[in-house]
Amino acid sequence: MISGSKQSSKLLYADFRKIILDFQLQEHERFLVKFTNLFKSVDRDQDGVISEVQFSELLRIMNVLDDEGEIEALLAQVDPFNNKKMTYSEVVVALSNHMVPRDSMNPGGPGNQIALIEKFIQDGDAVDGVEDDEDDEGLRLASQT
Repeated sequence: MISGSKQSSKLLYADFRKIILDFQLQEHERFLVKFTNLFKSVDRDQDGVISEVQFSELLRIMNVLDDEGEIEALLAQVDPFNNKKMTYSEVVVALSNHMVPRDSMNPGGPGNQIALIEKFIQDGDAVDGVEDDEDDEGLRLASQT
């Protein structure tokens, strides 16, 4: 700093906002990497869209819902017009909004509700045959939808 002069760095609001949003997106993708890899393993043609059968398979592999009625209700939520197809984004939104007990041994406990997708991500390490890697390849599907 030169004596007598005042230098300051300014960050434009638009640049600050972009930095924050990029950071949030990166963390969201990192959070979803386990689910993204599972979705990709079920989405055999890798187009980001799965069928009802593949959706049921996805939930079975996730092993977080036991009640067939709850699975059917979730399917109706994610595919309300019965198109028999659902995108990665639609599935993430539905599983993020669907609340399940955090602790199945104490389902009615206070503050015991958690988003289904969060329960899946927190429970266990890897799912049968699905790696939990955090490389950029595994995140590409999440950022495309």
